[in-house]
Amino acid sequence: MPFIRQVQVRHVERHARTAIAQRLGYGAPDAVISVTRDPDLPGAVILHVNSGGNSLECERALRSAGYRVVLGCDAPNDRAPRTDCGVKIRVLPSVVGCIAA
Repeated sequence: MPFIRQVQVRHVERHARTAIAQRLGYGAPDAVISVTRDPDLPGAVILHVNSGGNSLECERALRSAGYRVVLGCDAPNDRAPRTDCGVKIRVLPSVVGCIAA
C-alpha cells in the first residue's frame, strides 16, 4: 500500500469521481457535492457525496489508494454546504504527523 504524506483536494476528488463512475457505469457530475479542506484537522480533507452507496465505494477506492478514511465524520467548522442529504467522509494522510500546505 502506498504511503500518502499529503492529502490533495484534487486527488481525492478524482479518486471519488472515478470510483462512483465505475460503480454506476457512467459519470455522475452531481454525485460529489463538495471537497474541502478540513478546518479542524490540518492535512485532512472532507469529501461530501450524495449517497451511502457512493460513500462506501469512495471509501474503498481511497483506502486502496493509501488514504486513511473516516465515514460519517462530524466537522463542526466545515465550510461544505449544509444539507440533510449525503455522507461526509474525512480523508487523512496515511503517514501520521504530516500537515498539508
